[in-house]
Amino acid sequence: MKQFLMLLFVLINFHMVLSQNNSFCFVYKMNEKIPLYNSSIDSITSYFLYQDSLKENYYSLQILDKIDDRFLVNVFEYNNLKCNGWIEKKYCCVWCWLMSSQSIYLFSEPDLGSSYIELFDNDLIRQQDGIVANILDYENGSFWVKLLVQTRTTTYIGWTLNYCNSIYGSCEGTSTPFNIYKR
Repeated sequence: MKQFLMLLFVLINFHMVLSQNNSFCFVYKMNEKIPLYNSSIDSITSYFLYQDSLKENYYSLQILDKIDDRFLVNVFEYNNLKCNGWIEKKYCCVWCWLMSSQSIYLFSEPDLGSSYIELFDNDLIRQQDGIVANILDYENGSFWVKLLVQTRTTTYIGWTLNYCNSIYGSCEGTSTPFNIYKR
């Protein structure tokens, strides 16, 4: 019983850290081989991630380092460290949360005082259960992430707090998107 409670405690804490940390993201591509590289400059794949939607085999990524088009990541499968390596940023995603205004804000800098644009739900492209965006960067020591968001008319890049980095979209209890932009 003690071991079960300890395991439960570890899993709950892991989930809380994962859902509150902006250096986490997930792989959204399903049922295709996603290359992982040994170094930031490798062109030869060292390992393939295969996210199997039938077996619900999903990967969470912890970003450790970054260069222009790749992240160095720890790859977690079922909350267990599977491997690490470099992955192209185009595979690294988060969910976008909608505010009560049915929109998300993208700021020019990771600062509430910077200029921003508001993207409305009716222009955003939905993927199955929500809006998925590619993570391009994150600011250490904060909750800000820089996203590439596709809309029906164009592509936008900006910093936001409107996101959930769990593939299951289960971040609702960690912060409320309706209150994060109070100035």
